Amino acid sequence: MTTRTLKILLILLIPLTMLATHAFGEDADATADAPEPAVRVYLPRSRTVDKASLTVDDVAFVSGRNNELAGKVKAVAMGRSPFPGESITVNRQTLLSQLAAANLPTDTLRIIGAEQTVIDRKATEVTTDDIITAATTFLKASKPAGVTSWELATRPKDISMPARDGARVRCRFAKQSPSGQVHIHVLLATNADVLAERLVVFRVKYQAKQLVAARDISPGEPVTPDNTTMETVQVTQPPDEVYLPPFGKRARVRIQAGARITDSCVHEPKPELTIRRNQTVRMRIQGDGWSVTALGKALQNGRAGETIRVRNLDSRRIIVGEIDKHGNVIPMMTRPEVAAAKERTP
Repeated sequence: MTTRTLKILLILLIPLTMLATHAFGEDADATADAPEPAVRVYLPRSRTVDKASLTVDDVAFVSGRNNELAGKVKAVAMGRSPFPGESITVNRQTLLSQLAAANLPTDTLRIIGAEQTVIDRKATEVTTDDIITAATTFLKASKPAGVTSWELATRPKDISMPARDGARVRCRFAKQSPSGQVHIHVLLATNADVLAERLVVFRVKYQAKQLVAARDISPGEPVTPDNTTMETVQVTQPPDEVYLPPFGKRARVRIQAGARITDSCVHEPKPELTIRRNQTVRMRIQGDGWSVTALGKALQNGRAGETIRVRNLDSRRIIVGEIDKHGNVIPMMTRPEVAAAKERTP
């Protein structure tokens, strides 16, 4: 190779070498300048806890060069802890959502490790909040018919005891509860034994219909759809399965507009008089295959189903009889139940 040829090759290779050096240098600088995350959050496949509520520190391992931010990440709440015998799964998306909800800069965080972690409860310890949560969840899932809302009436004590394999939290309704309340037994039990039990009491309300006066209703005035309106209200007593509005009944007292119409403020109107005093009536005695009638004079006013005194026009004797729906007077001593009682009398 001549000197001239060598010089030409060097002239050609020097730019290529400089170009390659510049390219590799940029990549090296880019790698060196890649930002290190301020906080790393390592999500293991499983964690076991011994507390009633969770934070990120219970779910994952947090580390990083920004200690202040790492501390804030660790303290972010992650909801309730599983009950004994229960597992809760937390995935990356849930973790990111909680961090974002806490207004933390998620772009400076890096989540590594598993896609999700399974949280188990280590100790057989059920806090008051655990018990209330279990009872509330059970009530929501299987609430008694008609119950629309409830509020806690008692706060049970914690359950704390040595760990037992297979212990789980279970709930059941009490066999009987006072009106306006629901009693739920929260049990910590294995398949064979009940280890502990707490009673949780809720005050409940029901949805019911009630009739309200649309305007003032005077005493003796009948209750009708025209002077009333139907409303849906919350009550503390279980309502009747079928509500029958008291239409046709009459007001005992003045009922003001907007007032609830109850049984105590209305009454059944008395039927019209069937028999009037001094009216001639027919007295009737009836048996198996025979019937005897006689005339009498009513000594009292009376309605169907009431008893009055009647004077027999033939014998002039006064008898007591019941007025039937046809306006006849049935002497009391001839009624089957009276006759039977008389036969039994020694």
